[in-house]
Amino acid sequence: QKGMCECGKKISTLTGAFTIFDGQTSSEEELNFDNYPIISFDVSGVPKSYLSKAMLISLNYIMETIIKRNSENVSRAKKVVLVFDEQHKTFHLKENREIVTESARILRKRNAGLWSITQSINDYLLYDDTKTIVTQSDTAFIFKHKRADRESLRLLLDDVNDSDIDFIINAKIGQVFLSDAAGKARVKIDLLPIEMSFANTNLELEKTRRKTV
Repeated sequence: QKGMCECGKKISTLTGAFTIFDGQTSSEEELNFDNYPIISFDVSGVPKSYLSKAMLISLNYIMETIIKRNSENVSRAKKVVLVFDEQHKTFHLKENREIVTESARILRKRNAGLWSITQSINDYLLYDDTKTIVTQSDTAFIFKHKRADRESLRLLLDDVNDSDIDFIINAKIGQVFLSDAAGKARVKIDLLPIEMSFANTNLELEKTRRKTV
């Protein structure tokens, strides 16, 4: 009802402010808009009680003003990728799950891509509607998991065997399991120093690294 709070009381005034999208980054590359135009909605500083709604607002904006406006004509479409880090934090709110699963279905139609990043493959099994994010993905990069995740890995990943799952469970730093329509591969990544400014997400480590460069 208009003018009413969720608690049932009438809203008379709204005061206060939050730094909803005022986070910081460890990457200088994100600021290079001339070559890599990036729009970032950083909700890392949002209080936990407001986090789901802040994500809902930003996700709805992205879908309505960027994704759905991209051309269905490949030759006219802009190159757009929606990167959703810590996506599992949106799943417990039904409205968020509806937008997330809708985005997974329509991104391909709008010639855009989706990068969905969570802490564990188990996050996609929490709700029936989030499983489609994995099952409709063209490519999956799977980093180290726990032994307890064996059945989840087997359930959501196509054409994996016990040896593949053992590799994922015992993966070392820089090792990742790659699965796509062309097949599967076990990958070892060696970062070059020049790549660290973009790939490293540990702010304190980045500060130390820059002092030694």
